[in-house]
Amino acid sequence: MSHNQFDVLVEEVNKLNELNYIQTLTDTRALIESLEDDQENDDDLDQLLTNLSQSITKDLKQNNTKLNKFNKNFLLKIDLDLNDYYRYPIPSKNLKLVQNIINFHLLRIGDLNKFDNKLGNQLYEMKSLKDSIDYNHDLNPIINWYYNNDYKDKDEERDLLFEFKLHRLNYLKLMNQNKIKQGLNYSRIWFPLIIKKNQDYLFEISKLMGQFIISNNEENNVSNLDLDFKELSILFVKKFCQRINIEYESFLFLIIFAGICSFPTFNKFLQLKNSNSFQWSSLKELPFETPLPLFLKQYHPIFICPVSKEEINDENPGMSLPCHHIISKSSLLKLSKNGLTNFKCVYCSTSCSLSDCKIVKFYFI
Repeated sequence: MSHNQFDVLVEEVNKLNELNYIQTLTDTRALIESLEDDQENDDDLDQLLTNLSQSITKDLKQNNTKLNKFNKNFLLKIDLDLNDYYRYPIPSKNLKLVQNIINFHLLRIGDLNKFDNKLGNQLYEMKSLKDSIDYNHDLNPIINWYYNNDYKDKDEERDLLFEFKLHRLNYLKLMNQNKIKQGLNYSRIWFPLIIKKNQDYLFEISKLMGQFIISNNEENNVSNLDLDFKELSILFVKKFCQRINIEYESFLFLIIFAGICSFPTFNKFLQLKNSNSFQWSSLKELPFETPLPLFLKQYHPIFICPVSKEEINDENPGMSLPCHHIISKSSLLKLSKNGLTNFKCVYCSTSCSLSDCKIVKFYFI
């Protein structure tokens, strides 16, 4: 290799090294800038976390302030010893009745495994069928139950509505599972029977028949069906309760709700009593009427005589007049002068005599 060639080679190597140095410096500078940006981002993140922490702390302080005010104005002022609020003797038959209602409620929701009577077995069947709707989304047991029962709802339209919702949901379930053929065959079997009973369902069923043509979001379909299953579950329980002649609402719920509604009145009475504003020594009746919603009163077997304004009891039972209006026995004796004279009904002025009147009894539903 000649001297000139060697010099050229050295020059090229130097150029290469120079380029590498420049690239290295460029990369290093880029790395430094990147680290500086990351440092700035970290500072922003720290500030964001600080702001978030301050906001959460502020909200917690506000909530704690409200909670403390609630405790101060309610819990600390009200002694929740129920024995102080209700000092009137509770008949043993009432306590036994409450115990029976609790047992009935547990039986109704399926928490008791012993069924020694017909009603217990019926409630167990209701719980099993309800579970098939809620957890398995299986409507076939409900359909079999519905058609294999001789009971007929007095309200035929209400009965048909349940039947329609039952088959509608089963049809939508098949369509939602992409079982188009099965869904169409199902609709051909059941929907004509509903239309035959009531032509008003034709429009709704026509919309359902186009379900397989319109492609909807699958997630929304599932969500909507979940709501439908919940609605049908409620309708089924109402229908079942009608068939076995029990109320849909739990009696235990009614008792607790009545206590909640009455509690403020008892609390006010206790405050007045403790302030010595008045004296009330009777242990047989309250000095006030407990305010209850109208739908609760229809379950209460208490009758107040329209004449004496007194509550009937075993010693002073209700008496049915010939016109079927009711007054207490003590009022009947006063009006008839112990059966010596006829008198007029306080409601309708019908002429009545003591011998024509009959004792009546009220029962808890």
